[in-house]
Amino acid sequence: MPKCLIRYFTATGNSKKLAATAADFLQLEGLQVTVSSIERRSPEYDSYELYGFFFPVHAFGVAMTMEDFIRDLPPAAADKAFVVSVHGDTSSVPGHPGDAVRQAATMLAAGGYDVVAGTSVGMPVNFVAAMNAPSPEAAADIAHRAQEQLRGFLKRLVRGEAAPQLVRQPLGFLFSVIHRFYRFGLRHFNLLSRFFYADGRCDGCGICERLCPAGDIAMVKGEPQWGGKCHACMRCINICPQSAIQLPTGTRHRRRYTEPHLSIDELTEEIVRRP
Repeated sequence: MPKCLIRYFTATGNSKKLAATAADFLQLEGLQVTVSSIERRSPEYDSYELYGFFFPVHAFGVAMTMEDFIRDLPPAAADKAFVVSVHGDTSSVPGHPGDAVRQAATMLAAGGYDVVAGTSVGMPVNFVAAMNAPSPEAAADIAHRAQEQLRGFLKRLVRGEAAPQLVRQPLGFLFSVIHRFYRFGLRHFNLLSRFFYADGRCDGCGICERLCPAGDIAMVKGEPQWGGKCHACMRCINICPQSAIQLPTGTRHRRRYTEPHLSIDELTEEIVRRP
């Protein structure tokens, strides 16, 4: 039975949900599938016939956490791989994947992978720094459409009909430039972390500190403080049980979003097991 390894990065559960959906579909197609967060200790990479990479789109490109992960992967020997980027959608305005699929595919190809397919799927937006998250009803509709779209892509993948999307799409160069400036700002100027703060609703639970994938949050006198390593994944602001984490962009009265099946306990275990 062919074996497939799916690695994903999720901030608020979207990529995790789609990775699980993909695993269920591929198993029905006769593959033996292992699904693992990139925040867990890595499985052995030399015993799989197919590799899948699922990740959020940040500023029209690959989320920084996944980007760093791909760059650190051991060299591959023409191993077949596919890429699924996850961009944010609202009930009224569809999101845009930017250049994320081509960017990830190019990075993987440079590391020796044979990228045979790639696509982007819209899931409920979590970028509450700039917009309200969709209502639970709208989010459920968006997620249902996303899973159907993903299954269609996987069906084409299994049949050998899916395209790798290595060719830059229209406006791809512009998206690439925007993403480079965004990434440079995060790495060198603390573009977002300097503006996060916790309001009076914070009860000092420390969940944000434990679950920050960049290890950027520290509890100081019972309150979270952000350093200079923030990846702008929006996990902390969305997952806070008290909705106490804010940005000075009107977030106090905005709806938060986490995928309904996301478990704080599971996320905590993944972070603890990270090497």
